[in-house]
Amino acid sequence: MADTDVFGNPLHVKAYHRLRHDIYAHIQSGLLPILGESPVPRGGYEGAIARDGVLKQVILSNSEYVKNVQSSGVPVQLPYVQDFVPG
Repeated sequence: MADTDVFGNPLHVKAYHRLRHDIYAHIQSGLLPILGESPVPRGGYEGAIARDGVLKQVILSNSEYVKNVQSSGVPVQLPYVQDFVPG
């Protein structure tokens, strides 16, 4: 099961949103190093699972979290985060 905060929200979601915010702020600042988007990995979940690395553990943990939430019958409303708008 994924690590959660005191409200049961997965911590990796909070970490992702924080990282995304910091990266976009860096891109907007124009400071070095210049950051850009990477090519999209191919193979999806099946490819990541087949490589048997850390990402496999994350995918399986998230899958278990989703199953538990769905079986609980309690709706989960994740926070809305507006996408980055260049400019």
